[in-house]
Amino acid sequence: MKKIKSRKWQSGKTGAVLVLSVCSMLLILNGIRKNAAQLQYQLQQYLLRSAQAMYVPSLVWKEDSVSSGPGEWIRQKALAWIPVVQYVEDHAEYGSSLEDEETIAKILESQANDENAVDENGKLIKEIKTFDLVNKTYNDFPPELKKRMRSCQLSAAIYQECTPEDTCDLVMLYNSTIPMNVSQKAFTYIGTFADKIKRIKDNNRFLKDCTMLNELDKKKGIWERVIIECVMAMFHLEEWKKAPRDICKYLNENGTEEEFDTLNKYFNMLIPYADKLDHTEVAELFVSKDFMAWMTLMKRALDEGVSPENFGKFLIAFNDMKEIKVNDTDWIEIEQDKHTKDKKVIQQKIDYLHTLLVDFLHIKENKPNEDAESESIKDSSENSEGEESAIIGVDDRIDQNDIDFVHTHVNEKVDPDDIEFYNECLQDTKVSANVYQQCKTALIALMVYAAQNNQDQEFEQWIGEYQNADDEYSSNQGINFRFMKRDFENFLVGKGNAA
Repeated sequence: MKKIKSRKWQSGKTGAVLVLSVCSMLLILNGIRKNAAQLQYQLQQYLLRSAQAMYVPSLVWKEDSVSSGPGEWIRQKALAWIPVVQYVEDHAEYGSSLEDEETIAKILESQANDENAVDENGKLIKEIKTFDLVNKTYNDFPPELKKRMRSCQLSAAIYQECTPEDTCDLVMLYNSTIPMNVSQKAFTYIGTFADKIKRIKDNNRFLKDCTMLNELDKKKGIWERVIIECVMAMFHLEEWKKAPRDICKYLNENGTEEEFDTLNKYFNMLIPYADKLDHTEVAELFVSKDFMAWMTLMKRALDEGVSPENFGKFLIAFNDMKEIKVNDTDWIEIEQDKHTKDKKVIQQKIDYLHTLLVDFLHIKENKPNEDAESESIKDSSENSEGEESAIIGVDDRIDQNDIDFVHTHVNEKVDPDDIEFYNECLQDTKVSANVYQQCKTALIALMVYAAQNNQDQEFEQWIGEYQNADDEYSSNQGINFRFMKRDFENFLVGKGNAA
């Protein structure tokens, strides 16, 4: 009897499970049916992008979109074939069916001196030749090596009618396996003005001869970042974004060609007063962290009627003004604040420099406006102070241990400057002092990991929830990193944004 009751209970349990399973499947299918078209499109896009990423051709050719009408496009295509036709004609082989005795003699002599000589066993006698390829181009290669190079087959992918945004997507796609720093990655988000920024970077003499920017900075994308930050500070300071990627996204939608042209014009105006040979002390003012403050000050000064010549005189004289106090603070003290990308710090630099400029040129300001401006600055300062990071009083400096930890656990090629930047971003997430103090190294590494996977916004959401948990942390940062990374990845799965 007990066995029969047990079997009935098990049968009823199985039936209940089956009913629940069927109901769950119906709910899932109903949800999928509603979003079937969207899911299909997203899946197709994902498969297409994955296929492109897996196949990396030897050469990639990008053509700009058609903007001059079909007639102009056809004409350009026709002209593009002219070099090909010329090449074929130049490399066409000509021969004669008749060979005179002199030609035959040369052929026989060539065969006698053939390099493919054989030994007594009939085997080819090989001769090994070496050629130093360092700092050599194709034109420097010996004929044998050129011949082998010409015989190599190279795969090529051609993308026609590309918009600037398409070009940025291609850069991101084909460099997905190459670690890019913050500045290089950010530049891919401003496709609308990418060509103009590159022209300013490559052609403006001020950046090369009148600043502290160097060729290493150029390779690391710092020059482009400086241009972008200057435009943002000069024309959109109220919407200032700390992260270069966010600045690029904003300018891509809200910037104008005229703004970049104005910056380029201002750079040219500064050349007579900042040349490294004649005015080294002025060139030393233009370091990457201060560019936006100086250029915003220049725009403000010129808008107020200050001539470029008088502004240049102020730059030359500024080196002797660095210790002048304005609101109990001098330039040296302001420069010691390492949160150089904070809007409050940038505004403080601009206001300090503007006060010195006005005194230097003996400009009388409108007092009511000045009072209103001071009140506005005061309110802005109070708001900024109310938004200060919760880790004030905690040691937030980056040391070699933090850098080594990131290189070991995340990516060995991450630039130390980027690690410093990520630490500042971490502080902007309002992470609690307790969590930051106990897990600083692990948190910085996780912030780098999230940023490299374009998940920094998700990281900010996660840390807000994670730090509320009543957890105990290890003194071993490696253990903290593993547990937090696992929790972060589970958070992403829950949000549907898994890496």
